[in-house]
Amino acid sequence: GSGNTPPGLEDYLRRGVVRLREVLPRLVLTRRTLTLIGCTVLALWLCSGIYFVNAGQRCIVLRFGAVSRITGPGAHINLPWPIEVAYKSNIDKANLVNVGFQTEEDSAQASSDVPEESHMLTADGDIVDVNFTVYWRIVDMSAYLFTLPHAQDSTIKSVAESAMREVVSQSQFARIQTVDRGLIQSRVAGMMQKAVDSYGMGIEITGVKLLKTDFPAEAIGTSHE
Repeated sequence: GSGNTPPGLEDYLRRGVVRLREVLPRLVLTRRTLTLIGCTVLALWLCSGIYFVNAGQRCIVLRFGAVSRITGPGAHINLPWPIEVAYKSNIDKANLVNVGFQTEEDSAQASSDVPEESHMLTADGDIVDVNFTVYWRIVDMSAYLFTLPHAQDSTIKSVAESAMREVVSQSQFARIQTVDRGLIQSRVAGMMQKAVDSYGMGIEITGVKLLKTDFPAEAIGTSHE
């Protein structure tokens, strides 16, 4: 991707000879010695293509940047870099994205609101403070890795917030807190799935869980004054 030409075997051999001369300046480099060095370097280069895929993982192998194959759990061998490159990912892992709040670094339980994400307008004109979590998993590794590289989490979060705002804007505050919670969760999940499918992200939205639906803290404080 950088445009630089990867060093070939000849370069590796030349560097190896230079290093040997530095360490053992009196070593006589015969044809047999050079052949031995070359075979050793070649063997190490080929061994660098051995990789292991753990249970629950999949590995996608690229050959000169194009998808060559996908391998499952076990030991595998590919042509070493720069010919082939292997990327592993845990497809069975349950991933999640939080919207409306963030977890504190020093505690898995403590969290703080993110008002710009959590404050939403209901159908009856109230502002509701919504915290929720989206659960998702990878179903197409190739699409997941290459459709939106390095932006998967941020895209999922944006899609989740947009879907929740649309659903909340069509719901009344009282119903959001009571009878419509399950309906809202399923509607948001369905809308998100359509959006990520349209982007070709290769993921499945496995669930949406509403954690808090209440008046914003500042509104509650004003009502008690």
